[in-house]
Amino acid sequence: MKNKILYQNFLKDNRIYSLTKNWWKKEFYKKIIGNNSESEKEGSEWIFNWHNDNFNNKKVCRDGNPIFTVFSAKQKRLIRIIQEEVETKILQDSIEINAWIQKGFYPKEETPELVISLELSRNSSKIAFEWIKKWFDNELEDKDLEIDFDERAFCGVKE
Repeated sequence: MKNKILYQNFLKDNRIYSLTKNWWKKEFYKKIIGNNSESEKEGSEWIFNWHNDNFNNKKVCRDGNPIFTVFSAKQKRLIRIIQEEVETKILQDSIEINAWIQKGFYPKEETPELVISLELSRNSSKIAFEWIKKWFDNELEDKDLEIDFDERAFCGVKE
């Protein structure tokens, strides 16, 4: 199946930007929490949008960094998704995704943070959620963040 770009031009259109932010949260509920009910766990274990999206003048920053953030109060772990605009046509076997683990701070306490930077497509989102699941299952290692594109057709994503 062709690698479909999701939410193209999200940086140029405020409506698409908002749709993209909502998409990330809904997908997190479906793929990580395991249900579609956003009210059940929010505010207890999961704290969303912990990163300030406003400039000093209170204007909203819509640059995709971050497009989505979540903190697990139970595990004391952070996720930050940086979404970049697709600048080149994504080919069927091409994908732009990168990730690293660093020290983050929430609220003022040093906390492990998984940062994923990507151009959002069907395939990159599947890889991102594989990493996120492993991160919260305490199974993600640096070597998991390395993708061998020659060995993994469609980056190992199975449709």
